[in-house]
Amino acid sequence: MTDTPQPHTVRSYDEDLHDLRTLIGRMGGLAEAQIAAAIDALARRDGPAGLEVAEGDRKLDELEAEAESLAIAIIARRAPLADDLRELVAALKISAIIERIGDYAKNIGKRASAVAQAAPVQPVVIIPEM
Repeated sequence: MTDTPQPHTVRSYDEDLHDLRTLIGRMGGLAEAQIAAAIDALARRDGPAGLEVAEGDRKLDELEAEAESLAIAIIARRAPLADDLRELVAALKISAIIERIGDYAKNIGKRASAVAQAAPVQPVVIIPEM
């Protein structure tokens, strides 16, 4: 058994799978950036930056819907088996988890706005480590 997937007979099938993998990767990168920005806004007590992160959650929601639609379309068109089906099911689960991470970033961003209005709390340096 090899770690590299064998190309399919139908080239568009491989392209569909590649597009889905790329989309999941974009989601992961965006979620990572949102978490980092939300934590930064919280640590700096920057309410407007926190609200900006919260507003950015919509993009991640859109990407999740796109990934879900693409995965379902691939399943409907190609009737995948074995490894391909497992990959598609995993992609559906991963996209939902990444979207949830985006929701956490949104919540942290909203809290950054509330924390900015409250009295300072020490030590702030521990927040990014958490």
